[in-house]
Amino acid sequence: MTAAVPTLGFGLLMTAWAGGAGAAVPLFALSLPLTVGLLSMAGTPARTVIPLCGSVSQRLGWAVLVFVLGTLGILW
Repeated sequence: MTAAVPTLGFGLLMTAWAGGAGAAVPLFALSLPLTVGLLSMAGTPARTVIPLCGSVSQRLGWAVLVFVLGTLGILW
């Protein structure tokens, strides 16, 4: 995630800068599931420590929660 998030953010910025919001929306729509998937994979080693990472569906819910709270934290 440390390498993926800045890369995705930079790609989103460059796409929006070059093509406007119309070009940034498809990239965001593709990077959103990729980011949530990477977050859920990052939660796999923590499944014994974090109760929300016990199963695959719980890990996916945890990843969505982390993504939403992180996004809200940046916007705040």
